[in-house]
Amino acid sequence: MCTAMVNGRAGSILAACLLLAAASGAFAKGDTPEAQRWQNALEMGFVETGGNSETRSLSASDRAVWRVTPRLSAAARGGGYWSRFRSATTAEWYTGDFRLDLKTGKRLYVYGLGGWERNRFAGVDRRSHGALGTGVTVLSSPRQTLS
Repeated sequence: MCTAMVNGRAGSILAACLLLAAASGAFAKGDTPEAQRWQNALEMGFVETGGNSETRSLSASDRAVWRVTPRLSAAARGGGYWSRFRSATTAEWYTGDFRLDLKTGKRLYVYGLGGWERNRFAGVDRRSHGALGTGVTVLSSPRQTLS
């Protein structure tokens, strides 16, 4: 039942998220300085309903951050959502982006990002975006950061 669901595009996005998580996890073993430069967050969800509403939904996303130097960090994020009602696909959304952050002072930073999105049911075949910006870190403590 679950095997049939992860075939095709939904399986591709799930495989890509797992690959990104495994790759960043391979570098982040132990308490070495190299390991502390990596962060990863993988989220996955699966919902199956029965009765008068037979729906299956799969969502997956992954975000990996690499602190290249104390001033420069790179982040990659990808994810998607797929839903099926009986034998018809009812939702299909995929996204990915990449971001670079460079600290220019103790609290100031600049960033650049680019990304891609597809949402078939919203009529978006493919959309790309990019941005350049600047920001300020308002709060920075070992447990919390607000920027």
